[in-house]
Amino acid sequence: MSDILRFFNFAYSDFFTLVAFGSLFCLSILPEWGTFPGLSFGWGIVVAALLDVSANTMVMLLIDKLFFTRLRNLGVISLFISVASLGVAFIIRAFVNITWGPKV
Repeated sequence: MSDILRFFNFAYSDFFTLVAFGSLFCLSILPEWGTFPGLSFGWGIVVAALLDVSANTMVMLLIDKLFFTRLRNLGVISLFISVASLGVAFIIRAFVNITWGPKV
């Protein structure tokens, strides 16, 4: 991903973790709609995934606007933006640990 924004974003894997746990949370609050024929999942997981992916996309755009766009506008070199993305990754990881617990 370094070709598009010209830096390595170390927070991508933590965003994916946030999507996974957010989808499980959405699935737990949605009603049971049964399963598809021959499959072990139904519309609940599809709706939960769509809700959470759209919410996480907004979070990713917000973080880009708050942190990375400001750093790019200041003319900071890509190494420091990559270090800032590592800090964002630690923040997301701490949020997941606080919300769902460290033993998950």
